[in-house]
Amino acid sequence: MDDERPPRAGAASSTSGNGPRCKMDLADILDRFAEAEHRVADGIQAIALQRAFIAKSKQDGRDTTQAEDALGRLEQVHRLHLEDRDRALVTLREEIARL
Repeated sequence: MDDERPPRAGAASSTSGNGPRCKMDLADILDRFAEAEHRVADGIQAIALQRAFIAKSKQDGRDTTQAEDALGRLEQVHRLHLEDRDRALVTLREEIARL
């Protein structure tokens, strides 16, 4: 699930008040945003499929406890992906403003 890429060659490191940070160029920032968008879209699809599975299982009279627990975990991870996407968007906007 972790599809993090290593820093691109030539990317300089710097340190800020929030700890070590990697200085990224616009292409890196766009890549990060696109990857985050992809994870968000995948999460939306996975959540929809899990909800459909739960609905069908309930309709069939099956216990949905485990499926609902899994849905909760999917939703929790999805929130993290949304936060990551939002941070990437802020970084992208800041970099564009510098151009």
